[in-house]
Amino acid sequence: MGRVPAIGWLALAGLSLGAALPFARGPLEKIDSQRRVIVLRAPTGPREFSYTDRTYFYRGQQKLRPDQLTTGEVLAIRFRADPTGRAVASHIKIAILPPAEDEP
Repeated sequence: MGRVPAIGWLALAGLSLGAALPFARGPLEKIDSQRRVIVLRAPTGPREFSYTDRTYFYRGQQKLRPDQLTTGEVLAIRFRADPTGRAVASHIKIAILPPAEDEP
């Protein structure tokens, strides 16, 4: 069998270069730790994201646990759809927003 270039192996593995996961951002409406679901408030209505033991939670460089999130914080979520179409978060980061203009 001949050599397969590295890009060929990536294609065979179903990977693509430069393909980013979908991204969502919005204020945290609620978190359901029993169902392992985070709900963001979106212009079109609430949007649910599942999380797993492999989901990373961060505030800046600090790792967090889901129970350390606070309702109203703006989250940035990288996610993928599972085979059923459910959005599953891989990375959840608390967005650090600049202060409002009226704040000192």
